Amino acid sequence: MTQKSRRLQAIVVPQIPQATTFLLDALKTFQSEGWTRLELRTLEQLAHCHRVTGEKEKLVNTYMYILHRGEVQENLICRSFVC
Repeated sequence: MTQKSRRLQAIVVPQIPQATTFLLDALKTFQSEGWTRLELRTLEQLAHCHRVTGEKEKLVNTYMYILHRGEVQENLICRSFVC
C-alpha cells in the first residue's frame, strides 16, 4: 500500500460506519424496487467498506451473496476482493 493510499484510507475510515448505514438503506430500496445493477453496485461498495475496516466475515458474506445472485461481472471479484 502506498503512502498516498494510506493517507486516503485514514481520512475515509472514520466515515465508514455512516457510509455502511447509508448503503444498507439504499440496498433495501434497490432490492424492493428490483434495480439489480444498483443493488450489485451497492453490494460492491459495502464489500469495500468491510475490507477497509477489516470485517472479513462480512466481506466474504457480501461476496458470496453477490456470487449467489449469478449476475456478477468477472472483474468485480478481482478488482474488489483479491486486489
